[in-house]
Amino acid sequence: MDENSKNLNFQIQRFQEVNFELKNFNYYSSKEFDEEKTFIDFDFEVKSLDVKNNIVTIFLHVQMLFELEKEDYFKIFHADYLSEFYVQDLVKHTKTIDNNLGIHINPLKLLFTISVSTMRGYLLARNQGNFIAEFPFPILMPDNLIREKKPHVKDDYYFFKQVKKKVRD
Repeated sequence: MDENSKNLNFQIQRFQEVNFELKNFNYYSSKEFDEEKTFIDFDFEVKSLDVKNNIVTIFLHVQMLFELEKEDYFKIFHADYLSEFYVQDLVKHTKTIDNNLGIHINPLKLLFTISVSTMRGYLLARNQGNFIAEFPFPILMPDNLIREKKPHVKDDYYFFKQVKKKVRD
């Protein structure tokens, strides 16, 4: 474990489902369901870094798609989640370059992994009785997913672009 993850004191403050859509495949499609033509599309972003209040918010997006034809997909399932963490002394794990605030990748990997694990449990409970409950959720490699966010990643930091609010007197 590196210096930026050592002694990371954190607590999950909130996990919230912000979108959930599940379609009955047989109702919407005349195709026969084939697991081989079905895949999970997953994405995430660091929604906010609040250094003043020591809060990190991660947005998770997951959808299940069925390939009807080449490059033509039917969305069976779509859900979005927010994970909010309190991270003690968050500033120790951040860096600012050109007015962009970043969090070191190693603590982010830990928070991301916990977010995905919480989402998996939530999806398992939420989808009991649905045919998608049997569909295996893929193994995710946090380091790879984070480093794929090339516009956000520089050196070992994931940068969250700060939006300056205009305030009038």
